[in-house]
Amino acid sequence: AGRGRGGGTERPKTRAEMDRLMVDVYGDWRRESKSFGDDLEDFPKPLPKGEAGEGWNKQRRYLWTDAFGLLNFVTLAHRAAEDHDFRSRDEYLSAGRRLIEVVHATLGEPVDEDLYPMARDKNGATIG
Repeated sequence: AGRGRGGGTERPKTRAEMDRLMVDVYGDWRRESKSFGDDLEDFPKPLPKGEAGEGWNKQRRYLWTDAFGLLNFVTLAHRAAEDHDFRSRDEYLSAGRRLIEVVHATLGEPVDEDLYPMARDKNGATIG
């Protein structure tokens, strides 16, 4: 019981469990001493070296991992709204938008091929 289709680990059953997993992977997007949205320079935290190469902005991003991360933020926002927790909903959506910005800045912008050689598609976007 509680196992995914591939026999993986147990999946989170509550929003609080999902929230803790997202903080573990991406870092904390909430700030106790600041208004949300202020100084999120350290969010999202870079992925581990074994999962993604470093980009020009010192971020490590992998499109598929971050796409699922975005889906998780949207799901958490939906669940928060169902609980009438609109502040958390807005925080999850803002975190998702920030993730999109960082992914685009890291993987979607052409960079100096000599400094950061990575495979590119026909439009110049980073692959992998």
